Amino acid sequence: MDGQISIKGPLSTIKRFQALCKEDRRTYADMLKILMDKFEQSS
Repeated sequence: MDGQISIKGPLSTIKRFQALCKEDRRTYADMLKILMDKFEQSS
């Protein structure tokens, strides 16, 4: 099942995230999962 969220934040952060996804050829959802997994591993 899919869902959707909207994130409001500094444009520089949004553009940085978009560039990261594009560079690694990932969807936003895939990159978000990768970042959350890394965060949980370091906690």
